[in-house]
Amino acid sequence: MAYLYTNTAMTCPLAAGVTEGFLEAVGKRCVLVYLPVKGGKSTVAAPVKEALEKGKFYPKLVLTASDGSGAQCFTYEAYQADSKKAAREIKRQIIALAKKQS
Repeated sequence: MAYLYTNTAMTCPLAAGVTEGFLEAVGKRCVLVYLPVKGGKSTVAAPVKEALEKGKFYPKLVLTASDGSGAQCFTYEAYQADSKKAAREIKRQIIALAKKQS
């Protein structure tokens, strides 16, 4: 599962670029859940809420196994610092979570 915590009405091109990068990294490998900035945190399991506490800015991407375990957050700040490294790590985490569920 991939949870994308963001605001679709954002006008910042940097944040929009990070959202696009997150979506490209996830590709068709996950079920994507959109979490709106207003009220989105209240609808998810505790591990996802805890993972969303990382980073100051959105968008944020949280990957979990289908049962909600193994939550890992990828933040705007980390992606901006090194987008290629962040994208590789997202793909690695997806593969690891898929193997865990097999």
